[in-house]
Amino acid sequence: FQDLGYNVDIFMRLENYIESPFVNYTDNSPRMFFGTAPIIRDWVNKLTPDQYEYVFLSSSAFWNNPNEFFGAYLEYLGGEPKAKHGILMIEHNAIPCLKEYGEEKYLSQHRLFALTENNEIPRLNPHYFGVFDEKSLDPNFVKFVVVGGINSSCKNHTMLLDCLEKLVDSGVSNFRVDVVGKGTLYIPHKLHKYINVMGRLNYKDMYATVNNADYILALLDPTNPQHDRYKTGTTTGSFQLSLGFNKPIIMEQSFAKHYKLTNKNAVVYENDDLYLALQEAITKSVAEYKKIQTNLSKIEQDIYQESLNNLKQAAGQ
Repeated sequence: FQDLGYNVDIFMRLENYIESPFVNYTDNSPRMFFGTAPIIRDWVNKLTPDQYEYVFLSSSAFWNNPNEFFGAYLEYLGGEPKAKHGILMIEHNAIPCLKEYGEEKYLSQHRLFALTENNEIPRLNPHYFGVFDEKSLDPNFVKFVVVGGINSSCKNHTMLLDCLEKLVDSGVSNFRVDVVGKGTLYIPHKLHKYINVMGRLNYKDMYATVNNADYILALLDPTNPQHDRYKTGTTTGSFQLSLGFNKPIIMEQSFAKHYKLTNKNAVVYENDDLYLALQEAITKSVAEYKKIQTNLSKIEQDIYQESLNNLKQAAGQ
């Protein structure tokens, strides 16, 4: 929105504000307001059409504790917020939310977007996390990071541990894996020196950890039906971090296709061959790694330009 010339105000939940997602957004930072979910609802419902050109919902779905609300954000708000040109929104889970929430009308009105182009929904993919110093690869000691809840419905951490044990047993020791995310992970004794379980971090520390890594691990499992959503419209946050920090992602091929990733701009492996992918990543030269980064940067620029054009079209510019 800023790149199209708009001034931006952000209304965010108190929980998000405390974790400072915009901590590194120092160039023309938007104004930010925060409150509890009911307070934000009251703010939004008191808006008048002359205050904003658009009201943009960063997610069409809203979760506020299992016993309070789980469903369409517009339902939680009680209707569409008032703005001069109406609302725009991101749909993070096209299947099943597009139909369940009755969002086809917003899609036909060019008001609905997705992070990854799928289900004929235009892409709007913001992945700017601020300005960071670029880190160079040290082939003598390779750093991996995995970000996300330690939960089998999101990632297969067990598969990672099995592959790391295999690496260590084969004599490979020049690596470390930072594990960021809420949950409990039992680390075998032989892997203690290779894995740093950091728990859930605020955004500043998470950003620093990702920027310090060489590779991002997606840990998506093609044998787990719960991961199928990452092929049908849901976008893994690991992909967003890969784009924003220009860090090659390691991903299984059936998922990689969804993001148009190949071994030219990522490390892509087949089925359960994560072990071989880790070996490949650890043995890459500085030149090979830099080439992947260069290709990844081209993908990022293409996605950004496509997103900007889609937003421009929706805004009638």
